[in-house]
Amino acid sequence: MKKRLKLIAPVVGGLLLIVLIPVQASAVAGQTPATASTQVVVATSQLTIGAIDNKVAAKAGNHVRVENGYKVLYDGATGAELARVAIGGTGSPSGATVSPYNTVTGNCGTSYIYLQNLNQLKFQFSTGFDLTSGSAYDFHWNTAVTASWTHPSSGGFSSAWSDSGPMWPGQHWTSGWRQDTTTAPSGTIHQAQVTSGTVYRTDGVVCYAGSPNAWTYVWY
Repeated sequence: MKKRLKLIAPVVGGLLLIVLIPVQASAVAGQTPATASTQVVVATSQLTIGAIDNKVAAKAGNHVRVENGYKVLYDGATGAELARVAIGGTGSPSGATVSPYNTVTGNCGTSYIYLQNLNQLKFQFSTGFDLTSGSAYDFHWNTAVTASWTHPSSGGFSSAWSDSGPMWPGQHWTSGWRQDTTTAPSGTIHQAQVTSGTVYRTDGVVCYAGSPNAWTYVWY
């Protein structure tokens, strides 16, 4: 941070002495306060069972039955119930824009997004999911980092990012850290959110991400 000079003019023996003493300047617009946090902000939400893909289930040797308004997935080897969803509750499992907000019928694991201020009007985020059971073979993932402000004049910033599979079957996927530069004024709050996320398991279960939302200030 820049320093400024403070003018002190004492009078000694009738003479005016000019003394320049360096003092620390306070934070001003366009500068980063010494307390600006670069801590990683973590937001998580449930990854919930929302649909069953009949073709994938059959390929895995599992069985799908309709029982009292529910579609129920059973393990073909053990007969154990793997998933239960309300018929017509959440839409088609084949698209990337299905909405997970209607019926929650189970828990696949966790969806998450991390956000970090890097200063110099830069930030980075990381997102992904962790399954508690089953293995994912495909996914669709959409995120957005947004900001809005009214000073010195009104404006907005939005940066969207997406990714999709297929993936090698497994329980975890992460985007890794991805950096971007904002056009917002220094010190504006930025929010990172999973706007939609769908995970396809090899047993026929389709999981939907919640909307984890992390926020932090981004500084110059």
